[in-house]
Amino acid sequence: MTQPPKPVQTPGGKPKDPDRININEEWELRFWAKELGLDEDQLKRAVQEVGVLTTELRKYKPPH
Repeated sequence: MTQPPKPVQTPGGKPKDPDRININEEWELRFWAKELGLDEDQLKRAVQEVGVLTTELRKYKPPH
């Protein structure tokens, strides 16, 4: 049985696809949470609310 391909990370530690977030990959969840100024739980909530596109997530404001 073959393993599914691993998500690709560039040498600089950034996701290869800068337009979409894969919150199922721990390293990508940490990267995007830091990049967007959210904690990991806030980012998961944001993805549930607005989807995986980084353009939409950059506009997201977490509830207070």
